[in-house]
Amino acid sequence: MMRIVKKLPFIMLVIAVMLVSIVPAAAQTTERTTQEKAAVLGSLKIISGVNGEYYLENPLRRNEAATFIVRLIGKGDYVNQNKSFFSSTPYTDVPSTEWYAPFIGYCYQNGFILQTSSQFKPLDFITDKEFIGMILKALDYVPGTDFTLDTAYDKARETGLITITEYIDRASANPTATRGSAVEIMYRALTMECKGKDKILLQKMIDEGVVTRLQAMALGIIVDTVFTDIKSVESLDLNKIQVILNEPVQSVGGVLIYSDADTDITCSVDSIDGDIVVVRTDPLKEGTDYIIELHDVRDRQGNVTSKLMKLFQGFGVQKVTSSFFRISRIEPVNQRSLKVYFTHPLSINSEVPLYYLLLQENTVIADGRLGRIKAGVLNSDNTGILLSLDSDLLKQGEVYTLSIDGDMMSAYGVRLNDGEGDSMKFVAGDGQKTKFEMVEMAAVDASTMIITFSKEINPFLARQVFNFYLTDDKEQPVPITGTTIDSNGHSLYLKLGKEMVKNGTYFLTINNLNDITRQEYITEKVYTFKADYGSSAKFQLTSATAQDNQTVVLVFNRPLNPEAAADAANYTITRYGSSAGIRPVKAYYDASSPYKVKLYLQNSDKLLKQYEYTVRVDSTKIKDFLGNRIETVSRQFAGTDKNRPANEIVEAVAISTDAVKLTLSQEIGFSANNLLPANFVLEYSTNNFVSVRKVPVSVIYIDPVTVILKFDSLEYNTAYTLKVSELTDFSGNVVKGIEKEFSLGTVK
Repeated sequence: MMRIVKKLPFIMLVIAVMLVSIVPAAAQTTERTTQEKAAVLGSLKIISGVNGEYYLENPLRRNEAATFIVRLIGKGDYVNQNKSFFSSTPYTDVPSTEWYAPFIGYCYQNGFILQTSSQFKPLDFITDKEFIGMILKALDYVPGTDFTLDTAYDKARETGLITITEYIDRASANPTATRGSAVEIMYRALTMECKGKDKILLQKMIDEGVVTRLQAMALGIIVDTVFTDIKSVESLDLNKIQVILNEPVQSVGGVLIYSDADTDITCSVDSIDGDIVVVRTDPLKEGTDYIIELHDVRDRQGNVTSKLMKLFQGFGVQKVTSSFFRISRIEPVNQRSLKVYFTHPLSINSEVPLYYLLLQENTVIADGRLGRIKAGVLNSDNTGILLSLDSDLLKQGEVYTLSIDGDMMSAYGVRLNDGEGDSMKFVAGDGQKTKFEMVEMAAVDASTMIITFSKEINPFLARQVFNFYLTDDKEQPVPITGTTIDSNGHSLYLKLGKEMVKNGTYFLTINNLNDITRQEYITEKVYTFKADYGSSAKFQLTSATAQDNQTVVLVFNRPLNPEAAADAANYTITRYGSSAGIRPVKAYYDASSPYKVKLYLQNSDKLLKQYEYTVRVDSTKIKDFLGNRIETVSRQFAGTDKNRPANEIVEAVAISTDAVKLTLSQEIGFSANNLLPANFVLEYSTNNFVSVRKVPVSVIYIDPVTVILKFDSLEYNTAYTLKVSELTDFSGNVVKGIEKEFSLGTVK
């Protein structure tokens, strides 16, 4: 129905005052008398009168009814201009020379008259039901389908053309229509929406040029002073823009999008839903200012605005952050590969190709189930995976969708998007296709060399020393004792069992190595290099600091061998002036902090502020990540009276509808006491205020400060309290009765 707006701009008021002078009534449609409504219809040339007399009490003749209907739909002038075409009718009692003949002819040809008799009886009176049937046809309801003559009143009541009271009065009598009753029905029909269209009947007259919109407003038929305008423009996606208007519209003639740097952007109207227009476009650049123009915008009342303009910015691909397992972002690499990052760390299970689909415009272009997509977890970032396609499918600047099945699980043991799966769009970049190959080889020192590849390498093959063979210029083999992958995932260190001759020539054979997606191989290829190494810093312990009276932090100048670094037997602490040594109860080495080791002391060995201490490492055991022995083996540090803080739950967060991740402030050991499900109790109340207590079905130890609790289920919008009976940290300190509140929100 029409939106009624009370405020009227000054210029519109002036026009209204000028035009309403032809109407002998106020401009409020609901207050008008039948005489006043007749005057309005007379101004629209639907009916005619003499000196303001419209003979409203007279019965309505059939020829008058046909004429009214033709003029009501705005076809009066058209019929008059084409009299010769419409004046000839099949009715013997409608002479072609009569003034009403073309109107009857038009009604016959367009289905307003359904009778098949040879006579029309133009001077006879028409019944009210017959005239209402013609009005329904004017409103685009189909005779014989939407209504019949017998059901015309029922349809009129259903559509609101007549009220329930009028229906009761008419249905019992089926009176003859009068000119007055015809005026009432036609006047009401003018502002009714046509069947299946977002426009009113009056719009037909506006479209035919019988009346302008401003004239109709001045006549008081419609009161709508909303001039269509753009309220906001928002990028919904890489190639979709949402334009919100200040009123509903029925059509948009065209759309343009351009910027200072780009005037050739392909775009089109994708859909119109009320006041929302969605535009499909070429991918736009993030942060760039664009102008959108909508042309020939027609609102539901038929008002056409030739051009609307608005400034907006191109869509930026936002990094998704979520406690649930979701796709975080996608980084296209080249025509056949892309890196996908997630909100959780990944396991080797993510390399199952069955999970992945690549689509363009809802069409699958690569399916992992058909072997067209390979996957490999990144060495450099365990939240990322490299997807490699079997051909150059990605075209620069085009939009694609990566869809991943909900059965994919994170290293935390939860399914992607809680089992629903996830997808994300991305724009293919201009990166060039990269072949898997060795790009650089050099000597780090006399007994270490580094090889760098164009892609991240498969760690399984890279760790096997027999996949590499090194000889000198006399073809004598140089033993390779170990390999280590650099944190960038592309580089590999080779530790040699014999020193190389400075500036000597050497030959490295790669027997078998592939990239992380296992699609490209280097097999039995020989490379030559010169051992041009310089002096390198010695491996040493650079500092020791008491974090508290039970924790000592050691920092080295090189990443450590993880196995030796985590062995507490390789460290000794002595107090200055005392020969007695303190053995740490635990040594903790985290690969994410490769230069650091934490030593934990039991309660009986607490440090004291008034003393100096010396920490020593076993020089025969502690080695760097390449296997080099340490040179500087001891450091002094000051004691402290700062007590080790009690362990607490830093965060408890739901990561799915059946799992909670706990982050602790102090490291705990992998022990039955810490990880027993009965050690963790979840408490909450139902909507019926029933108190519930339950324990997890399993406890997953991720690392010393991260624990995953798996439950049967968790409910949204429920306040939970997690209570932990006790936890023992690396120093042997026990904390009891800690708890944390959390809730599972409505947004993942």
